[in-house]
Amino acid sequence: MGEVYWNISSSNLTQIYGSLTLPAQLTGIVGTASLLLNAALLSLFLLKRNLWTPFDLYFLALVSNNVLLHGIATPLTVMLELDDGWPVNIAGCLVYAYAVFILLLNQLAIHSCIAINRIWAMVAPVSFRNFHTFRSAGCLAVAIVVVSHVVGLPLILVDILQRQPVQLGHCFFGDPNYSLVEQVSTMINRILLFACFMIMVISMPVIVWKRWQRLRLKHQIVLRPNAKKRFVPNADITRAREGQSAILIIAFGASIVVCWGPYVTYYVVASGYDLQIVQYLVVLFNCQSVADPIILVCALPVWRNALHEAVCRYNRAKK
Repeated sequence: MGEVYWNISSSNLTQIYGSLTLPAQLTGIVGTASLLLNAALLSLFLLKRNLWTPFDLYFLALVSNNVLLHGIATPLTVMLELDDGWPVNIAGCLVYAYAVFILLLNQLAIHSCIAINRIWAMVAPVSFRNFHTFRSAGCLAVAIVVVSHVVGLPLILVDILQRQPVQLGHCFFGDPNYSLVEQVSTMINRILLFACFMIMVISMPVIVWKRWQRLRLKHQIVLRPNAKKRFVPNADITRAREGQSAILIIAFGASIVVCWGPYVTYYVVASGYDLQIVQYLVVLFNCQSVADPIILVCALPVWRNALHEAVCRYNRAKK
């Protein structure tokens, strides 16, 4: 899936000389918005210790990854469109390929991890509370990064050293027409993308079903005449968090269906490859990185309150 960001920036295909195409302009806007929003959320996480929970570690990994991805890929995309070839050396191409392959693998894996984590919490809450700790969440987040690098770095190094992209005038990683290495990288990306997409789609009805079961059970409890109601510590807090988790996963799933669905559908249904269509699908695909921090703040009150407090503190400091 090398085309998921960087097909737009291949000047030998788009025939751009000193000007930006509309898809490249949109990519620059989306990438800049994603960079600013995710960087703001990352700063908020680092400043607010009350946000440091096991589940929020996945969001730390997600927003950090989005910052790196768009911080590297967006300026290089714009530079390439404004030039008649790859504007930097082979080391720059290596960094570019790192962003658009390995960081994208991280993004897909972290989204899947968030969905699976919430399904686990709703389906088996006792097991979740016993085994999901700050250490286990941190180890899982680190494992995602390590595995993506172990899988991706050899493919990138072999591909770039074999093809010498600077000599070809462009840096185009992931085109299956070039080499066996790129065929493998494209297959890995598309399999992981499809798997992540299906996990997010399946998670929505599972979360809604379990939430409905919990609410139905709550209203169906009938106490015996002489029975005393048992007090369950933090029961209201647990129910509130379950509701927030349900809203979060439904919002994430709906956003991914809108942003990633057309891209996934195109490669499943389409028999050919239309570059102009793919360019706009790529722009829509990258909009998910803009939606991630917005959904996180809107769905979780603790993040919303932290942001509100930070804004109020900034306004007081200005006065």
